[in-house]
Amino acid sequence: MRLDHLKSLIAIADHGSFTAAASVIHLSHSAVSIQMRQLEDQVGAPLFDRKTRPPRLTPLGRDSVERARVIIAQVEDLKRLRSHDRLDGKVSFGFVPTTLQTILPVILTQLQTGFVDLQVTARSGFSRGLAEDVATGKLDFAFFTASKTPRFDITLDIIANEPLFLIAAPDTPKHLSIDTLLRERPYIAFSPGTWLGQQIFTSLKTRGLAFSPSIELDSLNAVENLVAQGFGVSIVPQRLFADDMANKLHCLPFGTESEGRKLVLASHPHCSRPTLRRSIIDFLRLKGAARARAD
Repeated sequence: MRLDHLKSLIAIADHGSFTAAASVIHLSHSAVSIQMRQLEDQVGAPLFDRKTRPPRLTPLGRDSVERARVIIAQVEDLKRLRSHDRLDGKVSFGFVPTTLQTILPVILTQLQTGFVDLQVTARSGFSRGLAEDVATGKLDFAFFTASKTPRFDITLDIIANEPLFLIAAPDTPKHLSIDTLLRERPYIAFSPGTWLGQQIFTSLKTRGLAFSPSIELDSLNAVENLVAQGFGVSIVPQRLFADDMANKLHCLPFGTESEGRKLVLASHPHCSRPTLRRSIIDFLRLKGAARARAD
């Protein structure tokens, strides 16, 4: 069983389709398809339901993805034994504003307890600027929303796929559909100048629901607060480590799983701190999975 086949399987799971995975791992769609057929032959059972478009992972496929992650992580651990990456000195992080109350405190706590010799600095910024700063070496790591346009000058590791929801005031009648709420209520938009805002706008446009918002804000907390007070409706993600929005808002799932916000950790392709990078990724994924099970 080849490691590149397992990496392709993980890429399909993370990016939602063979085509998207092929773009990220720099292979053709047909090459990825052949890899998956060979992997299925080795496993002895289908990993994908090809009756759907795009093909969906079977239960065995989903289990295989998680096992593949473990195998790849173990191989990376062996590589790190030969590396000389530093676990001390200065390390810089960037965070998009939507993660400042969720991811930032979790990361600072992890670093303070697990990497006591690091001198951590952090600042906020928008996704595009943070991506450029990682690419040029101004930041070691950054958390932001993945762009729909692939980038080859930075490494992006998906931390979470945050599902989108239409949110409305808690007293909203439950029989009202998403289309009805969007057409009849004022729309409060998360800033269309951000990658997340552009992603949400594109999802609305493909459904014929593109319109001028009544209010535009660059704070998800502010958007949720105005919606809770009945000033309109919005489309926002359920953020990793944030309180469940359904506790204070009327929430309806919006779009498909692949349309959710992909929260990523960005690092330079020649990252000088691979052990720290892997530790952060594993920690956040495990913590996120544990929280999902608890909910």
